[in-house]
Amino acid sequence: MKLNRAIKIRLYPNQAQEKMLNKT
Repeated sequence: MKLNRAIKIRLYPNQAQEKMLNKT
């Protein structure tokens, strides 16, 4: 799961940041 998340963040750094901001 952690690896998948890292890969997703690497593939979509913008989306990952947006999701993190939305989660906060």
